[in-house]
Amino acid sequence: MNSDSFLDQDLRSALRAEAQISALRPSVIRSEFFRDYSLKRILEAPDAAWFDLLHTRGVGGKSTNAIAQVVSQELADRFPQEWATAQALAVSDGDAAANAPWPVAALVQFIQVWMTPATH
Repeated sequence: MNSDSFLDQDLRSALRAEAQISALRPSVIRSEFFRDYSLKRILEAPDAAWFDLLHTRGVGGKSTNAIAQVVSQELADRFPQEWATAQALAVSDGDAAANAPWPVAALVQFIQVWMTPATH
């Protein structure tokens, strides 16, 4: 399976193999967010995805943080070199991050929104 088709799958399908997902309540995994969002959609609009996750019925703070960890681990596993670059750029100059190629620029935005303590 190539990266593009994997990125297009809904989160339930894309994250099925993640051991951490089994720690989430079944109702969270069946939520609209898991059904409606793919990794690609999250990377295309991390702010909107984060907002939607925070406002998903039945998904509380612990689940939100767990989902953020699972998604970030999956992205780090799928794009290891790009993830390392994105982590460095996420805390550096915004111009460098804005000029980075895909998926690095998308990963930087994801990290800044989903992995920054101020957003949690």
